[in-house]
Amino acid sequence: MSPEDMSLAGMSTDSMNPQGSRGSDGPGARGALRQICREDLGALIDLNNSEVPKVGPLTEDTAEQLIEFAALLFALGDPLEAFCVALPPGTQYGSANYRWVSERYDSFIYLDRICVAPSAQRRGYGRALYEAIEQNSDSEWFLLEVNTRPENPESLAFHAALGFVELGRAEPYGDGTEVAYLGKRLREPADAFTES
Repeated sequence: MSPEDMSLAGMSTDSMNPQGSRGSDGPGARGALRQICREDLGALIDLNNSEVPKVGPLTEDTAEQLIEFAALLFALGDPLEAFCVALPPGTQYGSANYRWVSERYDSFIYLDRICVAPSAQRRGYGRALYEAIEQNSDSEWFLLEVNTRPENPESLAFHAALGFVELGRAEPYGDGTEVAYLGKRLREPADAFTES
């Protein structure tokens, strides 16, 4: 996918329109779930960089590269209040965390980053983005990482409530930071369904 055409044709967001599903404070109060478009790039970079060190920083070049590698790109709000970027296997993305999951899993969607503006938190935006990934991925696993050193108990609890389990830990950055790799099985492997 080229940076000039960041729209994701064919993704189902109709069923993920949370409008009315969470009352006046839900994502629908400010806009339906939608696909990231070219016009979002500046706001995406600004929102992302306001959340560093929770997520890695982005420049225009690194954002365009990340978006080019992505399989799923969803946003909430107009102007942008939340977004997520998820990657399939087999890209050239240079992240140590992406490399860890790629070395261990064949069929996955990897959540590289999710950002929700402070003014939009506690409105169900995060859950809506996770649901969009689950509903639009045909992968066996939904994978991501959460910092465990420094601790991030809120994130671990959030993911446990969504059905994610710990798959392993690593110190990928060489600076004492530790991460837990979490996964949620979305579907059984194709070879698990054999005729008897």
